[in-house]
Amino acid sequence: MKKIYFSIGLFLATINPILSQKNKLEFGIKAALNYSSFTNDKDEGFPINYQGKIGVQIGGLMNLNLTEKIAIQPEVLFSVQNSDFLIDFSVDPDRPPGIPAGIDGDIKEFMILVPITLKYSFNEKINFNIGPQLGYNLNRTIEYNDSNVIGEFLKLTSNSNIEFGVIVDLGYNLGKKIRTGIRYSYGITKRIEANSSVFSIGIDYRI
Repeated sequence: MKKIYFSIGLFLATINPILSQKNKLEFGIKAALNYSSFTNDKDEGFPINYQGKIGVQIGGLMNLNLTEKIAIQPEVLFSVQNSDFLIDFSVDPDRPPGIPAGIDGDIKEFMILVPITLKYSFNEKINFNIGPQLGYNLNRTIEYNDSNVIGEFLKLTSNSNIEFGVIVDLGYNLGKKIRTGIRYSYGITKRIEANSSVFSIGIDYRI
């Protein structure tokens, strides 16, 4: 028990000077356009080709400056992510007559994303972020363009609503309060038997 109290006290003693210093803690809002898709590297079954589509992201951020160049930046984002897909049956030499060469459709997901990044500022203008990201799927629709399709061809994983990924972000400060950036995120865990791949370009505004 004494070790627990000591650890808590040490943490508070460390974090309190950081939070108490002027201009150390900043809050902001952000919005972005994204281009999302999936990557599929499985060798079994029919090939599935994904084509990215445009979506949007909105949310908030907190920036905790540890030094003049290093900061921690957690965010909470609402993200709409879309992708087209094509399941290719043409590779099957035993495909019966009447079976189409492929089935296509689209995926639409509403996600909550929580990235926590380490931010490094090269100078007053250019900065770089990298870190993990946790995602949770609020709602997903999978629609097939052929109305005669029966059953589900895209298989969900057992944890299809949860995703752990990593992001990298290159940003440019337009002023003291405005920052624009290009970001790439990759889902390490699979949700639709594939890994998500999302590019985004956005803007932050510090409150």
